[in-house]
Amino acid sequence: MPSTSYNVIPEIKTPVSYESTIKSGTHGGIHQKQLAQVLLLRMTRARMDFQLAYELTAADKFDNIGIHDKKAQQWIFIHYKHADGKQSKIDQNGLLPKMNREKGDFSLYKYFQSYMTIRSRFEGKIRLMLFTNKSLDGKLQNSTDCVTFENRDVDKCLQFSHEGATHKKLLPTEEAVQSIIKNANKDFYSLKQAIKDLFIDGIITKELIEYDLTKILEKSGNNKIRFKKTFNCSLNCIAQLHKDFKNINPVQCPPDLVIVEPDNQITNCPSVDSSDFKELKDGIRNLFEKGVVSKHLKQYKSLLNILFTTNPSGQLISRDNNDVICLAELYNMLSNELEDMKKVVKTKRKLFVGKTCRSRGLPLLAEASDVRNFFDQLTLAVRQPSDLCPFIIRELSSWMRIWLRPDVLGKLTEEQEHSVVKAFEVDFEAQLKIKTNNLRDYLDQHFLEKFYNKLRIKIEEFYPELKDARETYISRLVIVEADYNVENIKTDTASGNPEQLYHNKKDVKMTDKHFARILKRIFTHYQSLIMTADPGMGKTKFLQYVALEYQKLNVDTVFLLYLNRLQGYETHSKNNEGLGILQTSLSDKNIKLIRNILNMESNHCITMFFDGYDEVVKKNRNKIHNLFKKLLKSKNLHLIVSTRKIVKHILHEAFERDKITVKFTSLEPFSEQNSIEYLAKSWNCGMYVNHDFYFFSKYLVNQLNASFNVLGSVPLMIRIAAVTYKENFEKFRILRITDKESYLPRVFSDIDHIYESFITRALRAHVKDMYYGTDIQNLAILLTDGFIVDYQMLAIEFLDIDELNFVFKNPKYIEKGKTIFKQSLVRSDEFNLITIVDDKAYFSHHTYAEYFVATFLWDNFFDYYYVVERILKKCSTIRKFVMKMIENDLIVFQQMSVVQEQIVSENITIWACECNAINLLNFILSK
Repeated sequence: MPSTSYNVIPEIKTPVSYESTIKSGTHGGIHQKQLAQVLLLRMTRARMDFQLAYELTAADKFDNIGIHDKKAQQWIFIHYKHADGKQSKIDQNGLLPKMNREKGDFSLYKYFQSYMTIRSRFEGKIRLMLFTNKSLDGKLQNSTDCVTFENRDVDKCLQFSHEGATHKKLLPTEEAVQSIIKNANKDFYSLKQAIKDLFIDGIITKELIEYDLTKILEKSGNNKIRFKKTFNCSLNCIAQLHKDFKNINPVQCPPDLVIVEPDNQITNCPSVDSSDFKELKDGIRNLFEKGVVSKHLKQYKSLLNILFTTNPSGQLISRDNNDVICLAELYNMLSNELEDMKKVVKTKRKLFVGKTCRSRGLPLLAEASDVRNFFDQLTLAVRQPSDLCPFIIRELSSWMRIWLRPDVLGKLTEEQEHSVVKAFEVDFEAQLKIKTNNLRDYLDQHFLEKFYNKLRIKIEEFYPELKDARETYISRLVIVEADYNVENIKTDTASGNPEQLYHNKKDVKMTDKHFARILKRIFTHYQSLIMTADPGMGKTKFLQYVALEYQKLNVDTVFLLYLNRLQGYETHSKNNEGLGILQTSLSDKNIKLIRNILNMESNHCITMFFDGYDEVVKKNRNKIHNLFKKLLKSKNLHLIVSTRKIVKHILHEAFERDKITVKFTSLEPFSEQNSIEYLAKSWNCGMYVNHDFYFFSKYLVNQLNASFNVLGSVPLMIRIAAVTYKENFEKFRILRITDKESYLPRVFSDIDHIYESFITRALRAHVKDMYYGTDIQNLAILLTDGFIVDYQMLAIEFLDIDELNFVFKNPKYIEKGKTIFKQSLVRSDEFNLITIVDDKAYFSHHTYAEYFVATFLWDNFFDYYYVVERILKKCSTIRKFVMKMIENDLIVFQQMSVVQEQIVSENITIWACECNAINLLNFILSK
């Protein structure tokens, strides 16, 4: 057999860039970009591994949006047609126009040709979509003349909740199939006729100029043309084998078979009618089914190189050789219609003028199976939304639900949401303008990650409290207390894993994440939950975590509110329907949403997390109770309220009075493992979690427990210990101390004073932050006369202690606390005693405020001893702090008590002065 050559079209797999010619100012361009943006957001949120091209030149008419799904090894090509204010509909002539068949917006003739082009250029499965806001003509839907329609399911990322939006699969009649074939093959037959005329009459027609004929013809002297020697019946062998093995399943390439790029020279091709050809086919089949390389197969190495290649995984796969079929058919037709295929024809002018290749490749030859495959892959998406901006807002909001805490998300206004959309559009446009030699980078999840990170930073600038979200969090255990029917809730009491099925009235212990997952089922029985724990147990962090996890589930709208920020808000508006108290924590649109639910104008569901009921002062409790009562009038509103155990009965009684079904949960303290895990994360010692770390951290936790009974299991104390002893651990790790038994007791000798040490460090760090770069003189004076008193005044105001409000009238304290906001803008993140929210300073933990009130009482004990009794009886935490200060400074207190005339009054007898300080204080409190 004569030799032949074949040039393989380069395969497009997963390149990093693509050729693109973006047309500016085209009709529907804005909407097309919106569709691309929605798809980017949806696919990223679905964690797909994808590439998105905008105006992908290689996709011909389906160039608007091209998506490569790497996992599915699938390409989705979308052509967007937007009708702006036009009422025209898609009719039969629109799909299969009788005139100008390639000109219509929805002409299936031109889109089929694009399909043939795409199929020859892209590897993998192909799906096509015509996306439009137009609708189908009613007559066309009921007609059977050319096509019929079926509803088609599509991926969620391509679905839009819009009235009338639908996806259609088109089923062509036989007449329509033949009409498309005839139209698609007209170029092929025109080229065949042009070549025939060339060799019969020497005529060079326009078809010969337009196409690349280097695979068919070659020059043979001055103005002489002949068929290439490789344009022969060998093409039939290649074409037939390509058809037979095009869709064969890949196999690992055997080591004794080396596949290389084709050299385009085939010295032996069997005739398709020969037994040799049959044996060759059997050999290829055995290669793919059994991995056997026969001797007969090795004789056709050059042929195998043209038919097959290997992918990056070393698998043997079929090459894209679609155009060889057309070459073979063209050869067969010409050999039947020309008398001499070896003829040399002299032309009146040159055929190849300076170029070996024209702008168009050879036309492909379509068959009925190609048309039917085209309709199988095509989806007609009609009556789609004209404006996709609301869907972009929804997608960005859904994404923000994954990472943005509900206390901040609930504050975002509609204007802010639109500004996020605008920022996204700006980044999208900027990315499209980046090109090198008309090549653009694909858009993917990494582009979104860059935008997300930039947006996070921007949001944190407006909401500084989000910086606290970066604090270390350790998974917690929560107890759902008895009287809740936990049928269908699978939970292992030890680990919180969904293992064992519990029924009826039993306490159930579970992880925080699992608790978030079952909240929806709990709310089918109870409208409100009360979550209790002791001071410092991490109620706020727990609520922030659970609220975010619940928000991620996309079940309900979730709000997180802090009662210490709501209680002081006063409103005099008559039209706020009792919801004005929420205006500092929720945007107007969210308050409107609540109002619509209460007025039964919406069936939306909202879960509201309220943190810190124990921080509501007595005079504001009724205001908060009335808010709860109003919210719980709707079954679509659910509440979770956190509180210290000491006041949970007050909240419970309020709910019982209003006949509100309520369930109690409680937060478990840290286990020793939790405490050590927190220290490891806080000290960033993931790679240093070794014997030294465990020895140091375990000793620290044991010392906390020994000094404070159970404080080694209190998250707040573990955090304070982590900050306080971080430097000591670094020294311990670096110095590799051998005598650990004698070293560690010295390190923790002052652990009894850890709280005071932490507060002092925080204030010192604050001073250094404010006076960064300057020489600080008289640091002790700054602390004593400056920050400490500022914090004390802020704490009295924060806790709203009526008994001490008179101090603000004292000229000594009038200016104190007013500069605390500016001071708190510059701070060390490790010592964030103050959180700034909405231009107001809040203590980041309630006990910090209680500590500063205790220090104020201690510093002014003899000036204000007549109010100490009432304050200490009202607040057990302040009382504990004062008792601790007395223990730490017993000698000083006893020296003070010698001055009997200063304290002997009314109900205090002389003998009390001779008692120790603690008995003296207890005596005062007993009166």
